[in-house]
Amino acid sequence: MASSPLPDQGLSPSGEASEAGPQLVPGIPVRPVSGPLPLPEPDRRAAQVFGEDPILYDRFRPGYPRDLMETVVSGTGRGPVLEIGAGTGKSTRALLALGRPVYALEPDPRMAAVLELNCGQANVSVVRASLEEARLPVEAFRLAVAAQTWHWVDPSTAYARVGDALSEDGRLALLWHHPLDDQGMLGEAMERLYTRLAPGIGAIWPGMEARDFDPPRDHVGAATRFRGWTYHEHRWERRLDSVGLVGWLCSSSAHRLLPVPDRVELMTAVAALVLELGGEVTVGMRTVAHIGLRT
Repeated sequence: MASSPLPDQGLSPSGEASEAGPQLVPGIPVRPVSGPLPLPEPDRRAAQVFGEDPILYDRFRPGYPRDLMETVVSGTGRGPVLEIGAGTGKSTRALLALGRPVYALEPDPRMAAVLELNCGQANVSVVRASLEEARLPVEAFRLAVAAQTWHWVDPSTAYARVGDALSEDGRLALLWHHPLDDQGMLGEAMERLYTRLAPGIGAIWPGMEARDFDPPRDHVGAATRFRGWTYHEHRWERRLDSVGLVGWLCSSSAHRLLPVPDRVELMTAVAALVLELGGEVTVGMRTVAHIGLRT
């Protein structure tokens, strides 16, 4: 696909829920998000830190390109989509904009609260549960989507769980945002800065840590439940000022797990670097989709 700018918030939801809420899958209760939000645990897991600041995550994480999402939903009818790890609704909104109801699994109540604020009046059911915890109906969906989340599941069981929930002609689409390897002068400057201030962080750019999960056909459990994997890619550029770059970086688990004083020092240096480079930088991106057919 050709390169083009990708809006961060982009696609608007379509459709309205009834007062009683959408009934997407008969017999499966939808638990509303309510009550006080829990504080983060002292021993934080990387998969749980996003809920510490869901507003920051929602503001600075990018959305999904319409043409790629059209490829994902193509040929899967008009029924509800099972979304695994919906977060604050980045991909949920893209699916709703294409006219698809969404049955959204999100285990973190803080992320789910923002998801409901973003999509609560649309045709979406928010289920506060992980893929492992959710009581999924058998063969109820023709499409399941995991956008920027599949690297947090256990593939040895996750493929089987999703396969059971899909119909015979069902599809599983796994999406990720990946920064390009070559970021030019910006990438070189960031490498020097991180070598000096955060040498053990592992992944500078959000999304880099998930690249080891490509391609899914090689995962344990994938071959027995899915076949005919296809790869789709959309390349684009993300233009960010200092606030945008710092916010995006701070939405990643690698940065959130840094001690606060270290993160503040690092992000102050990142903001200064952006100003040195003219006040705005361009990050090359590719959004990928791996689509497999249920066996």
